[in-house]
Amino acid sequence: MKRSLIQLNDTTYAITLPSKWIKENSLSKKDYLDLQEAEGRLVVSVDKPAKQHEKSQIDLNLSECPIKAAWFSITSSYIAGFDIIEAKISPKIKPHVEEIAKNLIGSALISVSDTHATFACVSEAREEFQEDVLNNLIFRFRQHVSSVKDARTSKEKSDFEQKDHELNKFVFYSLRALNKKKEQDKTKYLLVYSLEQICDSISESVARDTKMPNWKKLEDIFMQISNLYFSRQWVKAQEIYIRIKELISITDNNAEKQILLKMKETIQILSPYMLFGESSGSA
Repeated sequence: MKRSLIQLNDTTYAITLPSKWIKENSLSKKDYLDLQEAEGRLVVSVDKPAKQHEKSQIDLNLSECPIKAAWFSITSSYIAGFDIIEAKISPKIKPHVEEIAKNLIGSALISVSDTHATFACVSEAREEFQEDVLNNLIFRFRQHVSSVKDARTSKEKSDFEQKDHELNKFVFYSLRALNKKKEQDKTKYLLVYSLEQICDSISESVARDTKMPNWKKLEDIFMQISNLYFSRQWVKAQEIYIRIKELISITDNNAEKQILLKMKETIQILSPYMLFGESSGSA
């Protein structure tokens, strides 16, 4: 890695530091760095190692919350990237706390009583692997949709529902990885959200045993949409959008129409970002 010298005045020079290194070490303006000269080299290191291991914490008061609201608050805090979640709970929430913890990959329920629960991160994907986490999620979305045609018997449908549950857990984990990384590209958040919405509609149709005569076409469109994550091709997105509109106009199947509308909405959401490139600002 090379950097150009910047001359500030007659006697002072400066260099820029990689933003990735700054983020990895949780550095900010006015933080001190340690500089050491060694055999013609200048070694730059963090002068406050303790900060690298700081854990982010959130305190939640869920003592008067309905169970669904408590579930949502804890899960949202996990997705936001908090390492420790301290929650005041009520006795009616306590029986559900362990089940909530099972949905948070990499986190564990450290302690629980009638009035309090503590969740803590025990495992995290390293930053260099966080892009792999997202690639893995896209693959899981595609695999899940491909397995719809095999969900015919009660046993197969039960297996499909279990896979759907595991997929939702991995969605939470992937969104957490994006937030921990402080990902700036909004298309990644939007695509995860949109593909999850489509998969939820598909899973509902499978659960209701709904017949979908155009399923092969829907599956093919889903695969094309998921490929947009890798290609970012605006022209291809327009082609997919036209195909979706044509199918909506000819299908009389309500389940198919609902899935197609979700797909249409996905293209509408993603297209501005694909057209203008990665957006600045956090999602």
